[in-house]
Amino acid sequence: MLERVSPTDINNIPGYREVLHNNIAYMGTTIKNDNNLPENVTNNSWTIDDGLTITSDDFVSLDTTQLSAARKPDGSLPDVTFMLPVTSSALYKYDLGYLADK
Repeated sequence: MLERVSPTDINNIPGYREVLHNNIAYMGTTIKNDNNLPENVTNNSWTIDDGLTITSDDFVSLDTTQLSAARKPDGSLPDVTFMLPVTSSALYKYDLGYLADK
């Protein structure tokens, strides 16, 4: 979450301008160098119920090659299942943003 105060200032500071809602953190470091207001960091996998335990079983697919799939003939984005939660996942219970229209 490091950022700079201005394009000409080379010093990094903990991020404070971000708004993080409805995000999923899976593997690696959840978040660090975060100096955001608590109300700007809500309904994320690491802020719900003191954090959710997420495993590969929570997702339909973790195949990253889907992210570089070709667009459809009409120019729209391809259908991908990368990091799409399975319906039995606790992620569905909390509806982290993109599930409402599924």
